Amino acid sequence: MRIDYGKVSLSKVKNPRFQTPQLPDKDYYDLKVIAELLNKPVSQVISNAINTYLYRNAENHTERLQFRAAQEGKTIEEMYQELASGEVDE
Repeated sequence: MRIDYGKVSLSKVKNPRFQTPQLPDKDYYDLKVIAELLNKPVSQVISNAINTYLYRNAENHTERLQFRAAQEGKTIEEMYQELASGEVDE
């Protein structure tokens, strides 16, 4: 099942950046080396890594979302919107 994003209403994100914990030294240097080899900024390499992760795991994440929505008696779009907007109790 796919999410019908036309049924999801979210506000524009003012600053769509997340803070991350410090990287281990090896990961930090790996990113620098990869960026240099690709002749791209490190930020672009990180952005590409995030996009790749989201794409490769989309089916699994959608299944988890669908399962949680079913547990709570909601549509997948309702559950997505609640999680995305922070309306779900932690």
